[in-house]
Amino acid sequence: MTSNPVVSSSQFALKYWYASIARPEVMPFLPSIIHLETTTKCNLACTICPRTNSLNKPGSKEDERWNKNLSLEQFQEILDQLGSLRYVRLHGFGEPLMNPDLSHMISLLSSRGIDAEFTTNASLLSQKKSEALIRSNLSYLTVSIDGATKEVYENIRTNARFKNVIGNILELRRLKEKLNKKRPHLRINMVVTSENIHEFLDTIKLAKVLGAAEFRASPIVPPREDLGWMLPDPELWAQTSKEAKILARSLRIHLVCSGSPNRAINTQAESKSKTISRCKQPWVAPYIRVDGFVTPCCNISGSDVLGNKNVFLQDFRMIWNSDEFQRFRRNLKFGPLPKDCVNCPNLK
Repeated sequence: MTSNPVVSSSQFALKYWYASIARPEVMPFLPSIIHLETTTKCNLACTICPRTNSLNKPGSKEDERWNKNLSLEQFQEILDQLGSLRYVRLHGFGEPLMNPDLSHMISLLSSRGIDAEFTTNASLLSQKKSEALIRSNLSYLTVSIDGATKEVYENIRTNARFKNVIGNILELRRLKEKLNKKRPHLRINMVVTSENIHEFLDTIKLAKVLGAAEFRASPIVPPREDLGWMLPDPELWAQTSKEAKILARSLRIHLVCSGSPNRAINTQAESKSKTISRCKQPWVAPYIRVDGFVTPCCNISGSDVLGNKNVFLQDFRMIWNSDEFQRFRRNLKFGPLPKDCVNCPNLK
């Protein structure tokens, strides 16, 4: 097993700046950030989740794609292909805490000077797992909380218990204080819908109570067209976002609002008008699925977009500048816009 060289802050900043601004078809260096799906298993069945939508289709419950963990050996194999890394995001369509090797993966990253983070529903965040994550030196933990009350939260997060989730987060905070650790830094993530936008501000206040330093909010991307009613009203989203920024500033919480409900589902006419994008993800933060297939970013899950390139069959270095990846970058930058990008809520 080879050792990954540590990327300094200045090296990372320079590489990130170059990749973001220049966006060349052929990248002269490997990415410093990677999204790596560690599991597709999940203990919940949230109404807003693409995984839930896929499993509700006939025959999908037997699909191995949705019941798979990345092994520690596979993780090490992927890591050794990626050269110099700075950040690894260990989440995808599943609940990372369902992977029994998660804390070992984080410890391995930490030993190589690589920051690790993942997003969780926190319903499985037991005292034992919290202590393991703290001791593994996890950098950031993002918890998805889509409401400030039991009624709203549990209506969206099917099978979760609001009281338990809040208790788990507070226990993590207590353990950090007990062990005299600042990490993992806590972030709260909220997917805003027509059902919970009225609790947007109260959820920010809850984040403050839980000890979060950052709050991220974005409108839902409906997993099916018939769920378009879940999109928050654009004017209400704009107004509430303004109020949220004022509130967050007063609470000293860093607020990140991204996406637009106008862009979550595009009409055919709107789609034709979009030809290029300033998106930088395929240059700075590609996505590797639990089964090894590579996609340009975490918002694209289809393995065919890059010709079914797989890190267990081909070295990532060959995939990173393959003809398919170069073509994708070229079309994103100059057009025609890849079909997988047309309905992206972060399209710029």
